[in-house]
Amino acid sequence: MNFTLLFVLFLTSSIFHFDLVASFISNSELSSQTVDTWQKRNDIDDSSSSSSSIIWLKKCRTMETMIEMSKDEIGSNGELIRRCHGQALVSKCEGACVSNLRPSIQTPTGLLKECNCCRETTMQTKRIILDNCFDQDGNELIGEKLIITVNEPRHCACFQCTN
Repeated sequence: MNFTLLFVLFLTSSIFHFDLVASFISNSELSSQTVDTWQKRNDIDDSSSSSSSIIWLKKCRTMETMIEMSKDEIGSNGELIRRCHGQALVSKCEGACVSNLRPSIQTPTGLLKECNCCRETTMQTKRIILDNCFDQDGNELIGEKLIITVNEPRHCACFQCTN
């Protein structure tokens, strides 16, 4: 029997933010294209299960995402001159990196933590045109545009997490 279960886990605390996407796949094969995107976890102890299961984690990678942006243009007296909106396709880092926690007699806590995070390796700037502009009274300013510059990741990879 072939089956696939996909789940998403979001865990947030004051110290850690972890997003995990995993897929449990039993008795099925993945294409080579799929394996390039997913990372097999070989260190999972699944001795309690009667069927063979493999856990796959979505690899850390650079992805594009559409976002809504808004920018206010303020005059020297602090008054709103115009507000411009627009959508932009930007890059982001997304995916999982292998981390673990194991007992250790060499650490004060008795645990050895190895945390890895998906983050940027290099950044780039991108010019974005906000083409829906309005004056302080909410009247549309037809034909007006505002060009802004944002930073986005060019490439992403797994790095040791910082505190």
